[in-house]
Amino acid sequence: MALNEIPWSEFRPNRNLLTAGAIVGAAGALTAAAGACLMAYEVTRAGRAWFAGWEVPPAERANRTLDQARHAARAGREAWLSHSR
Repeated sequence: MALNEIPWSEFRPNRNLLTAGAIVGAAGALTAAAGACLMAYEVTRAGRAWFAGWEVPPAERANRTLDQARHAARAGREAWLSHSR
């Protein structure tokens, strides 16, 4: 029997179960979305509070570290050049 010869009139899913499944699935999706929003809010709030407690802001700390790296590279280059002479 080919697919187009199947009598589709015999396919009768229980509409009550399909409706209940759709409702439960939608409720689960909404609950998951609400949970994800709460988690994102709390992580953002905690991160801001953590950064606010730092004595040195992150941008200034990054600039200091970059300056240290530049000075170290310059000192290493000068030591290399003075040693190779």
